[in-house]
Amino acid sequence: MHKNCHCVNCAIGTLWTVRHLGFKELVPQAFIAGLLHDMGKLHILSVLEHILTVSIIRLVNALCNSMEQNGTGSDPTAILEMPEARTLNLTEPEIHELEMAIQSDIALR
Repeated sequence: MHKNCHCVNCAIGTLWTVRHLGFKELVPQAFIAGLLHDMGKLHILSVLEHILTVSIIRLVNALCNSMEQNGTGSDPTAILEMPEARTLNLTEPEIHELEMAIQSDIALR
């Protein structure tokens, strides 16, 4: 038995509902609406992925800059005040952990 994807199942269910309720003129639109109903969720997920990626890149760049300016350690207070750190809900121990990961990556090069 072939399993349809979620969107096809929704399209078929929407089609059945519209026919069952007697809205035959809405059949084509209902089927398409059922197919596309999750597109907004996919868009939101892609936007969130972009926001997180940009936030992480900015945060790592700031950490690297801070480490360069201060020798080996960064200023966790300044990093924690960044909007990106607030977006990611980072704590000071997590900043130090990220800093250690950056230092070990640099050492491996």
